[in-house]
Amino acid sequence: MTGLDKKDNNILQFDNVTFSYNSTAVLENVSFTLGQNELAYIVGPNGGGKTTLLRLILGLLQPSTGNITVYGRPAHEARSKVGYTPQHSHFDPHFPISVLEIVLMGRLNSSFFGRYTKSDRKIALNALDEMGLLKSAESPFASLSGGQRQRVLIARALASQPELLLLDEPTANVDIEGEERLTEIIYNLSNKMTILMVSHDLRFAAESVHRVICVNRHVAVHPTTEITDETIRSMYGENIRLIRHDIGHSERDPLDG
Repeated sequence: MTGLDKKDNNILQFDNVTFSYNSTAVLENVSFTLGQNELAYIVGPNGGGKTTLLRLILGLLQPSTGNITVYGRPAHEARSKVGYTPQHSHFDPHFPISVLEIVLMGRLNSSFFGRYTKSDRKIALNALDEMGLLKSAESPFASLSGGQRQRVLIARALASQPELLLLDEPTANVDIEGEERLTEIIYNLSNKMTILMVSHDLRFAAESVHRVICVNRHVAVHPTTEITDETIRSMYGENIRLIRHDIGHSERDPLDG
């Protein structure tokens, strides 16, 4: 297991982490671990600290107290092992850039003075293939649908060949068909890497997601089998109904607005 003590299967560890903005605590006393090839959802209300959690893992923020280790190293030292797709990526839709050129951006840290090698192109094309978009490699990025663009941005993260993939609400603003395809792809990716995915949608397949990390300043980690209406209600402070696809019931979640 690369970068790990053989005795330890945890690739991510938070130990009593607190983070504050201007003396206001955003996260308090957070402790949890994430193991190899786990797929975990981060859920919680807006402003609860979900994106802050991801930025701490990336080493872009430093905890006020406590420790974060990624593959046994401080988060900022392990950044090369982590791929990240933000919730919002700003691209001028009129800028003439191809799908492949977007994905190649994930190879910038490996390229020599911005010159991509044949190996870089092969890795980028493989990432597009994993996302089901190989045939669109030379297409203008602006010509794609919202769901396809999101898959391209995940392919860009995959091109950096991460061992831990962080996704911040990847299905936001994606239609139902695109959401289902993207979710299936993410599940398949978890067979070879650890994935931590922020989601505002509480509908999930229990047989695929290993754990749910509930974030609302404090953090509670649950196996999916333990997630109940009461768990969600205590986290959101609202009477929200949990919809479980794995038991054959489907209904629009009130959070979807």
